[in-house]
Amino acid sequence: MSSCCAPHCCSCHEPLPRRLMRVSAMIDARLLQAYRETDYVVIPGMASGVDGRFTLRIGVASPLLANLYRRHNAVCAAFVTAFNPHSRRVTAACNQAAQARLRAWMRRRGYTCLEGVGRHPSGAWPGEPSLLVLAMPRAVAQQVARDYGQNAIVWCDRDAVPRLVFADEA
Repeated sequence: MSSCCAPHCCSCHEPLPRRLMRVSAMIDARLLQAYRETDYVVIPGMASGVDGRFTLRIGVASPLLANLYRRHNAVCAAFVTAFNPHSRRVTAACNQAAQARLRAWMRRRGYTCLEGVGRHPSGAWPGEPSLLVLAMPRAVAQQVARDYGQNAIVWCDRDAVPRLVFADEA
């Protein structure tokens, strides 16, 4: 294994240890605001039954997501990524390897995933390739976030309203 990222990361090769400090207590107010302002863009494939991209915004109901739920018999979804653990930039190779592991993990468990990207409207931070995972329970999504070193996920309940949920939130 090559050492393609900082020693604190190593998420491109192995899941991060479960011994994490409380993430929600460590997040700076500006970073939290950036998470809330980010556009979570879903890029549906042909099989999804949805035409064109659509954007999820924290706190705003998404009729297109509700439609996707109906088409796939889902009542919830999670928007997750393996990029830049703990919001620290790592190499492209590290990010791509971690994201490939995340996709493979989802595939092995039979989740329906649509490609996506999280990008802040300011463009100050590069967009992060992500997955919208249909019918993924919140607790599972939070565990995935912890395993891949993420501070938070976007989780949508049956009301199709995206919510920012910390990895360690009860």
